[in-house]
Amino acid sequence: MGNFRLLVLVSHLLGQVIRIKPDLEASPAAHHETVQQLHRTIAALENVIEEEAQVQIMLVSGARSLLNSTRILLASSSTPSIPTTDSRSVTAAAATLFLTRSRAFLSRQQPPNVDLASPFLLSWGHSALDHFYQAYARSGREEDRCAIEDLEETFHCVERRWRLAGVYTEIIFRRYVQ
Repeated sequence: MGNFRLLVLVSHLLGQVIRIKPDLEASPAAHHETVQQLHRTIAALENVIEEEAQVQIMLVSGARSLLNSTRILLASSSTPSIPTTDSRSVTAAAATLFLTRSRAFLSRQQPPNVDLASPFLLSWGHSALDHFYQAYARSGREEDRCAIEDLEETFHCVERRWRLAGVYTEIIFRRYVQ
């Protein structure tokens, strides 16, 4: 399956997630089933993307980035279908994955090759940076502060390619620093 086809599928899935968030008129059972189906679809698409990544040896694909943004959006849903602890662990896992890839990106490239960065990274990265700012505000752990610094450096590098990265960083900075 090609990258573009994966991107279309994940974009459609993101649309489905966006549509269910405000859908308050559905019965709780139907809503719960829809959310569970979306979780299964995300897992299936993740497997397809991982297989495709091994074949094509992609560093970071737009489809993977968009899928992680979709996962975070679904987890941040304020519905009773997802317990709060589960939504936090899903967000933490996606944020940690982004942090790992960011650190690899920063360590491999001198200077970093920002042309490899997909614009779809920005939403996923924004969610990851937001997660680590919240974690640092709650715990004050040094590990979270280092994660924030690394992610801000990644956004600074990506800013050279995608100007929106600086806007995301500024929004989060204003929210947590002021």
